[in-house]
Amino acid sequence: MLSGLVLLALAEIGTGAPTVQIVTPRKLIDNPRSYLHQKTLVQNIHCIDVPRGRLICIVPIGGQIIRLEGSALGAKTPLSIAERLTGDYKGTANISNAACVVDVEIEPTSVVKDMLDTPSGSMPLLTVYSPLIEMYRPRGRER
Repeated sequence: MLSGLVLLALAEIGTGAPTVQIVTPRKLIDNPRSYLHQKTLVQNIHCIDVPRGRLICIVPIGGQIIRLEGSALGAKTPLSIAERLTGDYKGTANISNAACVVDVEIEPTSVVKDMLDTPSGSMPLLTVYSPLIEMYRPRGRER
């Protein structure tokens, strides 16, 4: 019986969990489609909970904007961050709040390039869609 459990454990280790690749916003802008259907971690990005049950994360980089959008918060997100989505991280007015900076794990299903009108003119906008967004305390500072 014990040897069966050991073999089962070794089989589980052999399959391994999917690896998560850390991607800088610059790399994501340069080649967004290469990350489709792959677990991807983007560090130090501003995230908020907006009406209609969506989560949005935004980072400006080199005159462009990356917008990560998901419809559900992942189960690996710490409770402390999940609770802040009803307070500090709630609504578009908080998008520039320094408290809203997190690391985000996504598995993109689609990407759309568009233009965003701003008071200072149009900017390229890359929207990356993922069904789930996992949020963690920020670890790195790379952009």
